[in-house]
Amino acid sequence: MPSRAAPMANPVIPFSEIGASIILDRRVLPNERIVVEDLEEVVYPFKLKLVNNIPPAETPKDSKVIKFMQKIVKMNELDPKLKGLVATSELSAYRQYGVEGVIFGTLPLEQAHVADEHVLIKDLIKGEKVFLDLIKNVGGLDGY
Repeated sequence: MPSRAAPMANPVIPFSEIGASIILDRRVLPNERIVVEDLEEVVYPFKLKLVNNIPPAETPKDSKVIKFMQKIVKMNELDPKLKGLVATSELSAYRQYGVEGVIFGTLPLEQAHVADEHVLIKDLIKGEKVFLDLIKNVGGLDGY
């Protein structure tokens, strides 16, 4: 007859000793800031470890890159007016190293990142022409 092991007691291990972690990827918009104290309050009684903090960034309006892109957009008979994009993108990571850039698209901003997001073929063709002219004329950037 097989022997039966005595039932083990159900030990209580404090959660802090398990070594669990929660990763929060929170991109910060240009008009926001991370308030570490607020996050510490949310995770209390656990400790907060800020792994990476890329501050929000904007390319200056008088940037050579922006002026150059406005020229290219105007060449394609599109509105070269600057529009602020209250969102986040990989551009923030580049801006922390001083790299200037623009975010461009032919999709109206109110259509971006919504449930029925779509781009019309005619708008894709407009965007293709802009990028082609951008590539053709990038050597002229030094003159700005």
